[in-house]
Amino acid sequence: MHALLTLGKCLNYTYYKMKHIGEVLKTLRKKKGWGQKELAKLVNMSTPAFSKIETGVTDLNLSRLEQFADLFEISIIELIDYGQEKQPKKHIVDLINLNNQIIKLDEEVIALQRKMIILLDELSEIDKKFKI
Repeated sequence: MHALLTLGKCLNYTYYKMKHIGEVLKTLRKKKGWGQKELAKLVNMSTPAFSKIETGVTDLNLSRLEQFADLFEISIIELIDYGQEKQPKKHIVDLINLNNQIIKLDEEVIALQRKMIILLDELSEIDKKFKI
């Protein structure tokens, strides 16, 4: 059952990425003022095949990604991440905040340890006075 859930998550992620790249290609194509037929011709593929890529039905291999990236004069990474937020992911921000909280608590622990040492020294002095 776990394997099926994992496979399902992978398929959902793959579908999301295929759909996202298709939307990116459509956006970039429209920015250039090209139709699907024109772009398909530029990358030596049929219009229906390109349409399937743009709608997320067909997945892309690395050489096709590189071909599209070169055509739009961007890197493959820029093509894949196009339109994504450039801000740090929320979990990274949460980790930074938690780390800052740990640092503050650590400083409080050190201060309490110092107070404890002082109190133990005072207790030792009082103990010495009463043992006389």
